[in-house]
Amino acid sequence: MKKILLIILSTCAGVLLLIVLAGMYKFNYLASLPGYDVDGNKIEATDTFEVIEVLGQSCQTDNDCETPVEYAIQSNCPYDSVCIENKCTVICPAPFTGSRISDAGPKDATYTIEGGSVTLVAGVSEKEVALGSAAKIITRYFGNEVRADLNEDGREDSVFLLTQETGGSGTFFYVVAAINTEDGWVGSHAYFLGDRIAPQTTEMSQNPNHQNVIVVNYADREDGQPMSEQSSIGRSVWLKLDIDSMTFGEVVQDFEGDADPNVMTLDMQTWTWVKTQYNNDTELTPNQAGAFTLTFTEDGSVSATTDCNSMSGTYELDGNQITFGSMAMTRMFCAESQEQDFAKILSETQSYFFTTKGELVLELKYDTGTAIFR
Repeated sequence: MKKILLIILSTCAGVLLLIVLAGMYKFNYLASLPGYDVDGNKIEATDTFEVIEVLGQSCQTDNDCETPVEYAIQSNCPYDSVCIENKCTVICPAPFTGSRISDAGPKDATYTIEGGSVTLVAGVSEKEVALGSAAKIITRYFGNEVRADLNEDGREDSVFLLTQETGGSGTFFYVVAAINTEDGWVGSHAYFLGDRIAPQTTEMSQNPNHQNVIVVNYADREDGQPMSEQSSIGRSVWLKLDIDSMTFGEVVQDFEGDADPNVMTLDMQTWTWVKTQYNNDTELTPNQAGAFTLTFTEDGSVSATTDCNSMSGTYELDGNQITFGSMAMTRMFCAESQEQDFAKILSETQSYFFTTKGELVLELKYDTGTAIFR
């Protein structure tokens, strides 16, 4: 009986000694770390936490470190462990919610799409729709990239289009920006353009009243038009990136009294036909608003969209005199289309001018009328 009691007392004494030694080790370990202050026999964490970025996931041993997950790490909070370079390292992780900084470039940065973070690797991201599902959300760099210094820090930033497929029949197009900072590339929130649209050009606005405004031109469908039909309605959206929130805002096109005709050019934007006024007091307007557009380039090329087919050709300038060359046209048949009326307007144009409302006016031959574009 005495032997049993002696064994019990010895065991208790050993456990107590281990507890004391563990406490002393933890005290000395924390006291040696940055971010902790020692006051007598007390140790307290300071309020300063440096947030850094690292690839990692919560762990207990090195065997847990197989698939890295993105985290923003509070480096002075060593209560938890996280995987860093396949090693389980004591540190305190917080979920990563911002845009990852990348040194590689816009095709390897993180963007926010519909509230979720998407990290591109060589321009592609693949995620499971649900855990264990064969279906994937695939996000890709599409292109139509323009470079400009959006935050005026002397570095060239990037704006381009992404596509995302979520397992169904849709292909969703987004506009994103990547800001080139001292620490790397930072991705923006994505601006949704549409499903299965036909992108045309992405360019910087040439409007003298615009600063760092991006113009995205694309073809879309009418509201209610079947998705199986070809995108044929020309659209343009003017976007400006808010650097603080990294979100795009749409620039409202209200030119009343704002535009300077002396600095406006044909290639400054895509022009949408509004109406044609004839000198016999008749007027021709498009049945489909926004369907008919003209896009000029500096090299003398011009492309057009209509309510049916698309057109392309050339133009020549002599002062304010303009002559459209032969226009090639796709050959789809559309009942009640106005494309022939539109083509006739172009063939009869002899000169042009701009207005203070930001309008392009094409003057027809023999002073028979004017076609107004905005």
